[in-house]
Amino acid sequence: MPENKEIVINTGPLLALIAATGNLELLQHLYKAVWVPYEVVLEMEAGGNAGFGVKQFETATWL
Repeated sequence: MPENKEIVINTGPLLALIAATGNLELLQHLYKAVWVPYEVVLEMEAGGNAGFGVKQFETATWL
């Protein structure tokens, strides 16, 4: 398990984790820091047609 590691994450894995678990908390437990590039933030906030994952992304204030 990657203890005290940092990760840069893209939209696809964020959405997959939300689909699988309903939230992003697993990332907080696995990594010391999770970096989300600005472009990924824009994609996540846009939410696509259905707005999937927007609420979960916005409530993960530790990202």
